[in-house]
Amino acid sequence: MGDRTSYTIAVAGTDQAEDAYISRRLYDAIETEESGDGAWVIYEHSVGALDEIAEILNEVQRDLDNAFAFRVWEDPKYEWDGQWAGWIPGLGTSGGLCDGNGSTHVEVSELRKLADEARQRRRGTHPATGKQTHAGTVLTALLRQLDALTRREWEDAWEALMDKTPEADREGAAA
Repeated sequence: MGDRTSYTIAVAGTDQAEDAYISRRLYDAIETEESGDGAWVIYEHSVGALDEIAEILNEVQRDLDNAFAFRVWEDPKYEWDGQWAGWIPGLGTSGGLCDGNGSTHVEVSELRKLADEARQRRRGTHPATGKQTHAGTVLTALLRQLDALTRREWEDAWEALMDKTPEADREGAAA
């Protein structure tokens, strides 16, 4: 038996009946425990099963004919970071390294590379083109690269979806 870790799954844009279907499908494929409000936890499953779990969620989307948003993350194990993958309508898939809460983690070496590029540009020439640069252009380019590195557009959209899925909506639907 190989190394094992935990996974967390969160969805947005589903109703209670769809959540029940998702629970059955996840439990049938991989023993999960529902933690309520569109979230599930898989304890002690094989490390590296992130793609398998994401594919199950893609199949459920097709079964339900509902392009709900989802995010699944693998908890860090030993010295390795966790990983996450997700899908949001209109933005598509994204993923990367994460901490134990599923928050995007960026390697310091990647940030240093961005800082080195910014320093080079600040000196007056773009490292790739050799063209003269201006401080505003350098800052704008640096911020765009940082946003891409941290998957800002995707993360902001996910947070907005989570804000639109309060427990009160789900409880009201059950009444």
